[in-house]
Amino acid sequence: LSFTTTLPSDADVGLFPLTVEVSPLFSAVTNLTFEGSRLSLAPATAVPGQSIVLSGSGFASILEGTETENPHQIAGKGSSFISIGGEVLRQPHVEYPIQLDESGSFFARVIVPNSPTTEQGGSLKLEVTDSSGRRGIADLFVLTPGIAVEPKDGYPGQHIQLTGHGFIASNPFLGVDNEAAISY
Repeated sequence: LSFTTTLPSDADVGLFPLTVEVSPLFSAVTNLTFEGSRLSLAPATAVPGQSIVLSGSGFASILEGTETENPHQIAGKGSSFISIGGEVLRQPHVEYPIQLDESGSFFARVIVPNSPTTEQGGSLKLEVTDSSGRRGIADLFVLTPGIAVEPKDGYPGQHIQLTGHGFIASNPFLGVDNEAAISY
């Protein structure tokens, strides 16, 4: 038995049982993982305040021979938005609405917010839901702040090298201009 079928356009993201029945003798169940619409982040590792480029495809498109412009978008209201770690992004971290092209693709700039969600760092889910309910999920790794000192043991007057990572990024768009202060 071999056949082709189309997933429903309103299918949610996740693992689902797929059942095939040929009455009255045969029934088989397998699991199907539907990854949803595709998202890509550049870069996929960031710090709060940093701008990333988000591109998506496989979102709601227009049917061939119908409208000339895609009526769907990522609206920033209702259930159509971008979130990081479950936190909905608002202005100035993303500019809504984000229009989908006729094939259901988009590009957008997103600024990683400095919030309780992102200051914990680690792997966070970046999720996009368009106005038709189609979703896509990507992993965003947010660095946690840290400092390395070389050499670890020193003496008064010795030059040391400090290397920091994971601090909030300067971002002129947000009016944030950081500077490092060192105290002993």
